[in-house]
Amino acid sequence: MQGLGFLKEYGKHGSEYLPLIDHAGKVFPGRDTKHGEVNIGWNCGLVDGNRPYFAELWAVDGITVLTTFISQIGLETQRPGQIDRMLDDAGLYRMLPGTRRPAVVPFTDQSGNSFYSVNVIVGDEVMTYAERTLGILPFSLLNKYNESTMNQGE
Repeated sequence: MQGLGFLKEYGKHGSEYLPLIDHAGKVFPGRDTKHGEVNIGWNCGLVDGNRPYFAELWAVDGITVLTTFISQIGLETQRPGQIDRMLDDAGLYRMLPGTRRPAVVPFTDQSGNSFYSVNVIVGDEVMTYAERTLGILPFSLLNKYNESTMNQGE
C-alpha cells in the first residue's frame, strides 16, 4: 500500500507504525521561490513491517533529487551504506553502476522525531544516476488531501 491509501491507514492506525515524518501532513508549493526549488512529486508507504517512508522528488539548479525519510528507531547503529542498501533493496530507487551512492544524514522534524534523510541525485542536465522504481505522485494530490484534513478540524 502506497500514497494516499497508506496515509489514510496511518491516520487511523498510526500507533501501529514507527513515526512518519510530519512532511506527510503539509501542503507543498509548486516552487519555493526563496531557494529556487521545484517540488515535483511524492509517495509514501512501508519499507518493511511497520517502518514508513516518505519520499519527495524535487529539483534545483538542473539537479533532480529524491529525498526519502525513514525513522531512525531501531536503526541507530546502522551505517549510511546499510540504510542506502535497505531502501535500494525495497525498490525505492536503483542506482546506476558507477554512480555516487546517496547521502544519508540525520534529520529531526518539527514534531521532534528523528529520521534518516536519504538523498539520491537522480540526474542532472547531463546524466541520469538512478532509476526510480518508486511511483511518484503529484503534490497536487497530497495537497488536496492535506487541505481537506486541515479543514475538517475547523
